[in-house]
Amino acid sequence: MPMVLALLALLAVADTTLPAGAYGTWVNADTVTTKHEFNGEDGLETYVNTVLYRHLVVSDSTLADTIIQDDDTGAMAYLFTTPYRVEDGRLVLEGDSISIDLDLEGDTLTLTVSGVEDVPPPQRYVRAAPPEVPPELIGTWEGGVVDDAGVVAGVRIAFHDDGTATVSPDGDTIRFDMVGPYLLLEEPSHEAYFDEEMIAMRVGHAKVDGDRLELAGLGDDPLYMVRVPSPKR
Repeated sequence: MPMVLALLALLAVADTTLPAGAYGTWVNADTVTTKHEFNGEDGLETYVNTVLYRHLVVSDSTLADTIIQDDDTGAMAYLFTTPYRVEDGRLVLEGDSISIDLDLEGDTLTLTVSGVEDVPPPQRYVRAAPPEVPPELIGTWEGGVVDDAGVVAGVRIAFHDDGTATVSPDGDTIRFDMVGPYLLLEEPSHEAYFDEEMIAMRVGHAKVDGDRLELAGLGDDPLYMVRVPSPKR
């Protein structure tokens, strides 16, 4: 009898945990464009959405999914953090309505979702290293932007190694991250939260060349900046 109980205990653990290889950081760099039709004020309208990049972090209790997409409002990144549990080898998301089949083959992870109205195609990820902010980006940069009246306004951005940036002249402190080739910047006017599980961020690119920085994709024109020397002690 003790042997039977021990076997049952092992099976229970196996049913409620993921394979060790499933944990970690995964990316999907496939570009997928979908069209959605809906009835608008002027009749049938079409909404086109292009997913540029997906970044997934699997922990022992949550899925942290970053979806970078391009649509009528421009490029945006949406960060979802969702608790889950494991039942019979499947992920069951909080709320019990959505479940995910997980298929792990070497360094390839395939997720198949069910329990939603529009079932998406299987999502295939490959293993990746955790994202790191380029050390050369850390520091203070300044440049100028031209407003609608043609007036040049000075801008200063200080990127800190704790994942925050201070933007002057307003002095706002925002969150930033690097996911693959993309720079994600939180802006107060573009914040979006849903049950404290979703965050929306603007998407751009950062290119550092010595003491010069080019920020692209965050506005109509690239922003060129120069590094501000650290004060001497």
